[in-house]
Amino acid sequence: MYIYIYEGGFKRNHCRKPGQFACGIKSSFLVNAFNEYLFKGGFPEIALSKDVFCEQILQEYYHVMIFKDLVERYGIKNTKVLRYLIKRLLANLTKPTSVNKIFNEIKSAGIAISKNTIYELIDRLESIYMFLPLPKFSVSWVKEFSGMSKYYCIDNGFNYALQGAVSENKGVFLENAVYLHLRRKHSFGKGLFYFREKYECDFLCLEKQSVSELIQVCWSLENPETEKREINGLIEAAKATGCRNLKIITTDAEKHIKIGEFEILVQPAWKFMVG
Repeated sequence: MYIYIYEGGFKRNHCRKPGQFACGIKSSFLVNAFNEYLFKGGFPEIALSKDVFCEQILQEYYHVMIFKDLVERYGIKNTKVLRYLIKRLLANLTKPTSVNKIFNEIKSAGIAISKNTIYELIDRLESIYMFLPLPKFSVSWVKEFSGMSKYYCIDNGFNYALQGAVSENKGVFLENAVYLHLRRKHSFGKGLFYFREKYECDFLCLEKQSVSELIQVCWSLENPETEKREINGLIEAAKATGCRNLKIITTDAEKHIKIGEFEILVQPAWKFMVG
């Protein structure tokens, strides 16, 4: 009987009985374990170490990834630009990222660099799995290829150790965790995108060219305007794709929302990720 946290995910064992989580372990235990994973990440050493060492360990991991796996491997000379790019991507997690805007910011700081170099650095960061892209969904391959991607971090612990300000970015931590879960879940033959027209839907899951699931991620639905925004994004995406499997993932809310012909399942993240 055990719960364990591992790199890139939160998981339960498989010895449960029907209707139980992890052999009858109380949901409160799962919630606490999930909250720890949410902000500290899933590296095994972090899960097993004392809190006092978490940031130090994560920062050491970060430096190994950047200098051993990236700078030395690819012979990158301009580490100043690389560091800025990493901070910029971390600050913009879960949002569409404009390379042109980043290029202009670096250029305005008086640093000579080409736009192609920035694209190349982003490719390198993807190759070591520091950041993972989420493309915009489009029925046109050309539009999909040319659209701005969102970026997610391979482990929430990096965001925690390098960015801090957890209380101000709780929604980012939650969405990043859901993305990592979906990325593991959607293997070969499946695709993961975001949808954006008038409104936005965080995740669109594609399976054999058919949209199988639409998901919004929101820390809380207590604010009626927030709930309305999340619902509008789902319904717009549902009308555009024909998908009727609609979900809103939050921290604790659990209910069904009926809007005309559409039914939306609202589910806590910990339950969504262990289900």
